[in-house]
Parts: sequence; structure tokens; C-alpha cells
Amino acid sequence: MTVREVHVLGGGNLRHSSSGDDMLVSQNILISFVKELQALLSRVTVYVDPNGQPDEDFIKMVSAPMLFTATGSYATAALIANTGHRASPALKNLNFPDHGSIPAAEYLPGWWLYDSKLCKLEEYRGRWTRKETIDWRGRR
Repeated sequence: MTVREVHVLGGGNLRHSSSGDDMLVSQNILISFVKELQALLSRVTVYVDPNGQPDEDFIKMVSAPMLFTATGSYATAALIANTGHRASPALKNLNFPDHGSIPAAEYLPGWWLYDSKLCKLEEYRGRWTRKETIDWRGRR
């Protein structure tokens, strides 16, 4: 399978009614992630939808031919419903990452568990002194 494009879904991360500081942290984590993807996948177009509706994002996740997620019940539900290639962190519990990890391996046919360094929000606070922006339409 050749990957030509990657879609990063915000799942409403930037629209929740949380404090301004938390919103900035969330946005900067997303920006950092997208920049790393663009650097690693220089021949792939990276699209970002930071303002998607959660139900639309869920349908996109379930129907994706390849799904790569982090933690949480939303991501776990999409992983279970998706029948394509899937990858999630190698954790004992995707809802409670602090419960420890398990070996990276193929969990079920087509579903791989990957080694993950779980980031702590404290590491991101104060890391950015200004709001950064990227081209959300995609970049080659």
C-alpha cells in the first residue's frame, strides 16, 4: 500500500470550552505533531482538519483504509469498528495510559500496537511563547 496523503483530525480539540491555556497547549501539540509528520513524510501530503465535527471525524476514522491513533475511548471505538490497517499505542488500557505498557506486536490481524512515549502536558506548557500557525490545507 502506497500512502499518498495523511489526514490529521482534530476531533474538536480546538473548539472545546476549556481554558485558554489548555487550548493553546492542545493546539501546539497538534502543530508539533503535524510538523513532525511533514518532516518524516516529505513525499506525502498532510491535511489537517482541526475543526471537524466529532461524528464526521468518527466516520472518517472508521472508514479509513489505514488508521493510526493515540489513546482514549473515542479512538478505541474507531479502532474496533475499522476493518482496515490499524495501529494504536502498546498500552494495557487505552483509556488509562498510566496503567502501563505491553510489548509492541500485532494485536489482531491488521491491528498493530506500537511503542509509545506518552507525553505529559506539563512538558508542553510554556514550551511555546507565541501562537504558531501552519498551512492547514496540506503541504507537499
